[in-house]
Amino acid sequence: LMQGLEIAAALSRNSSQQINSGSVQAKFRFTESRSDGCNFAGVLGLAHTGESGSSTPYLNGIATCNMSSSAVHFNLGAVRPTGSSTLKTWGVAYERELGAATGHIEYFGQQQDKPTVQAGLRSEIVKNIQLDGTLGRSCSETVYSLGMKFMF
Repeated sequence: LMQGLEIAAALSRNSSQQINSGSVQAKFRFTESRSDGCNFAGVLGLAHTGESGSSTPYLNGIATCNMSSSAVHFNLGAVRPTGSSTLKTWGVAYERELGAATGHIEYFGQQQDKPTVQAGLRSEIVKNIQLDGTLGRSCSETVYSLGMKFMF
């Protein structure tokens, strides 16, 4: 594959509203990843939620600034839900290595919605398999996620 290109797919379930969703995206690094300094990337993706049968395209610009044991991420983007105008999206996140795990806190949102704040931990549990858990608040509700990432 092309250097700097990442392909990702995700499946999720909203357990309180019984809604399944999925997405597929391509991320391209415009600059090389740096362990001490900033780099830039772009994401183009397609999300599908519920049983509507339609998909929502999205686009994000990402800036990541790495320091010795932490990183700050910024993103600006847009999403175009079916039958709606294009909505702006934004986010900021901070992560810090904590030994075997990495802690992170995120604050993000979409135009016309209340922002979400969440914190969590992620760790590589065995070689090339990462486990991630978060807990947060969105629209006055508690939200949580548990995810697994397979790296090839």
